[in-house]
Amino acid sequence: MTLDINFSIILKKIIKSEKSSSLMYSYLKKLKKKEKLDDIVVIFMIKSILVIVSYYPAKVKRLLQFFKILKDSKSESKIDFINCLKKVAEFEDCISDDEIESKNLIDYYLDKIIFNTFNFIDMVMDINEGLIITLLGEIATNIIKIKSEDITLKMGIFLMYLKDSIDVIQKNKNGQVYLKIVDICGTTTKVINNYIS
Repeated sequence: MTLDINFSIILKKIIKSEKSSSLMYSYLKKLKKKEKLDDIVVIFMIKSILVIVSYYPAKVKRLLQFFKILKDSKSESKIDFINCLKKVAEFEDCISDDEIESKNLIDYYLDKIIFNTFNFIDMVMDINEGLIITLLGEIATNIIKIKSEDITLKMGIFLMYLKDSIDVIQKNKNGQVYLKIVDICGTTTKVINNYIS
């Protein structure tokens, strides 16, 4: 049995609807092929889907909308977001079981990242579906620009950017969220890099 078939079986167990699970599988398979994603990245995406659907079963439709947008996007922001996702998935995979404390800390951060990212996705898509990949790409770009190899630091900053971005969205539902989020991320990244240097 190939890994792709296993992905399909797992999705059918996670997403109870045959139609929705087949659609999600189709999106992930196309993303994997188009973006040349390693299996570990797809496994991380499936883990994220599992976590979200376990807590918010009514949000399957929103996840499908997001993955369709991600699959169809041709923007540079998508590339930045995918590159950031690859780094997180690779990092999660390389932590050895001997480092239980590190693994627990990373699992804690990853769970927070999954929930907060989904909350951000959900809120942005309520305002403007077309902005979601651009904003995620902007946050990812700024994380990649941080001049540190400390992945837990970068995860913490990613969470901070999400929190600040969610605050902007909540305060400006009809306003210019894009420019404010870009400004927050860009300015904060410069300040962090100046401090680190």
